[in-house]
Amino acid sequence: MLQQDLLVDTPSFVLFYDRASQCIYAEWKGPHDATSVVAGCSAMRQSLAKQPCAKILDDSRQITNNWDEVAEWVGTDFFRILSKQGVRYFARICPTDPASRQSVKRTFQYAKHMEVALFDDVASAYAWLQDQP
Repeated sequence: MLQQDLLVDTPSFVLFYDRASQCIYAEWKGPHDATSVVAGCSAMRQSLAKQPCAKILDDSRQITNNWDEVAEWVGTDFFRILSKQGVRYFARICPTDPASRQSVKRTFQYAKHMEVALFDDVASAYAWLQDQP
């Protein structure tokens, strides 16, 4: 039985709180630009205010384009905001799209406010998060 509470549900972004893993699970779908990335990040921030936790699993496998224009903002400003909200660990599942994969890797170059890790599959990302205190 799944122990997930739906927090946000849009065609391009879904957010759950996974009670079993005590983490936020974010799933991004389709193409994204600066506006949609900032909107998704805002939804994540607002959800953390209601459901605090220290771990996020960000599933970007279904993103289908490059979003480099906000990669630095996500890695610096947004991760700093998450850190202030108590997030200590951020696991991201890389997109299969090569351009989007580059945007994800670029984001993590700027991440200095929490422990971050990149994965190619959900099981490895969850395992890493479960190993964190």
